[in-house]
Amino acid sequence: MTCSLGEKDVICTTVLPGLERQPMQKATLHAALTRHTLFYVYFVMMSCFSLRCLLFLWNFLHFFNTFVTTGLSAIDKANLKPRVCNETALLIEIEKCGDRFQRDMMQVDPHNWCNLTHFIRDYNVFSYCTEWSAEDIGCYWPNPLVENYIIRVHKLFFSNCTVEPILWVDPPDNMLALLILTPVLLTLVMTILVAWYSRRGDILA
Repeated sequence: MTCSLGEKDVICTTVLPGLERQPMQKATLHAALTRHTLFYVYFVMMSCFSLRCLLFLWNFLHFFNTFVTTGLSAIDKANLKPRVCNETALLIEIEKCGDRFQRDMMQVDPHNWCNLTHFIRDYNVFSYCTEWSAEDIGCYWPNPLVENYIIRVHKLFFSNCTVEPILWVDPPDNMLALLILTPVLLTLVMTILVAWYSRRGDILA
């Protein structure tokens, strides 16, 4: 506690232990403020025997928690720094990931390079390695640099895995005529039946 002489009174200021150090983490600062506040509120509650007094303390604690959380969030936003991506370091790291994936693929029979079941675990490790490297350096994932490198890896190992094009062939003329005439005849028959039943109903009426 530090005291100073004012114009009329002596002004004393209490510095909570642990809060005078710079800087502190958000969670640590919030815990320290809450702990010391609850410590003082506890002694006030010892002399608080009415419902109105307890409600006042409850509202005070709620207001205090909201105030501290909002203030610390504002501090976080003020200290937020934009991410700077070091593309040179990122390229070095993803090349390490690619080298490891190439070593793993060399242990797979080239005839099975188009069968994902033979190397799905290795490919998953490669993908996770690029993601972790990008985030560790401070880059977003995915990003154009990583995508271009992955495309190069795909061209190296999976360029011959293209699916053969499907050639669509028209059915024979007989089958085509049958497919066209069947719905036409069914529509004509249904129209005749509806007209016949309607005319018969009018005659019986």
